[in-house]
Amino acid sequence: MKSGMARLVHYQNFQPGDNVKEVRPVLYNEPWYFKTEAEIFSNMTEGALTLSNTRIMLDASWEVGWHEVDEEEWEGIAQAGWYLNRFTSFFIGARIEGVRSKEHDTVGIFGLSYLLPLNIDSTAWIDNEGESRIILKKEFELTPRIGIKGEAEYDSLEKWEGAVGLEYNLNRHLSLAGKWHSDFGFGGGLQIGF
Repeated sequence: MKSGMARLVHYQNFQPGDNVKEVRPVLYNEPWYFKTEAEIFSNMTEGALTLSNTRIMLDASWEVGWHEVDEEEWEGIAQAGWYLNRFTSFFIGARIEGVRSKEHDTVGIFGLSYLLPLNIDSTAWIDNEGESRIILKKEFELTPRIGIKGEAEYDSLEKWEGAVGLEYNLNRHLSLAGKWHSDFGFGGGLQIGF
C-alpha cells in the first residue's frame, strides 16, 4: 500500500451487509494512533514515541550512544508535524543534545519530510541557529522475517553520520538485531515495537 499498489473496487447497486453498515460510521472518524519503536543494543539505544491521526503527528525520539566515544552522548527531538499528503509533511519542534547527564545545546527546528522514489524516507530541517540536517532512510524486507535498513545523515555542523542494521523478526513486536553506527561502532540487541 505504501508504494501505491492498493486499489478500491466499487460495484454499482451494491448494498453492504448489516455488519458492515454498523461499523461504517466509525471508519470515517479520525482516530488517534499510538506507536512506539525502541532499539536496545550493546553500543547504543534509540527509538521514538508517536501519536498521530490522518493529519497531525506528535513525535518524540532519542538516540544515546556510549561505545567508541569518550563520554555517553545523547540527542532528543520533540516535534509536531502536519501531513500535507501521503508523500509530504511539515514539522516544527526542538532538538536537545548533551553529554552524560548534562545538556549542552537546545535549538528549535523547522523541517520537511518527503517520501522519495523507491520508498526512501527523506527529512530535512533548519534550526534557529542556521544549522541544517538532511536524513535519508531505507528499509528492505529480504524475507518475511529478515530485513536490512540503512540511514545516512548530513549535519552542517557535525558532518556525516550513518548506520546499517540487520534484523530477524521473532514476532510482530520483537526482533533480534545487529547494527553498525558510524559514531558508536557495532552492537547487537533487540528491537521492540508496538
